[in-house]
Amino acid sequence: MSVDFVLYSLNRAKKLMHHYVDQLLKQDGFEDLVSSYADILTSLHFNEGQLKMHQISDLVGKDKSTVTVLVNRLIDRDYILKEKSQLDKRVTYIKLTEKGKSIQKDFIAMANQVETIAFTDFTNDEINSFKSYMNRLQTNFEEVMKE
Repeated sequence: MSVDFVLYSLNRAKKLMHHYVDQLLKQDGFEDLVSSYADILTSLHFNEGQLKMHQISDLVGKDKSTVTVLVNRLIDRDYILKEKSQLDKRVTYIKLTEKGKSIQKDFIAMANQVETIAFTDFTNDEINSFKSYMNRLQTNFEEVMKE
């Protein structure tokens, strides 16, 4: 059955990528992690090891309540911790622990592997165009959601 809807195609690609990441995690010995945890850890790795909860939510595309559950599970597994800002006690940062920092190279390698698979048989121009189109799609929905 062929369905030619953008939403269907995007969801299907995302689901397949998450399954692939789950396989990589198991293959690399990260039995206590799944792709949704990897999304958060990778976001932290690419942002100097600390973010606010709403920033993580925006980066991984999940609502704050879902991210809170995932963050709490990662805290239980000692990959991250919550830390109050020294400048403003109302602000809480989510930070990588030493254990979380120690897997940074593995996670960056996995992110690169996922991107390599995703863009197999794409030219550089196609990759650049695709990324531009995805940014425009996001912007279009962000704009309509403001209204």
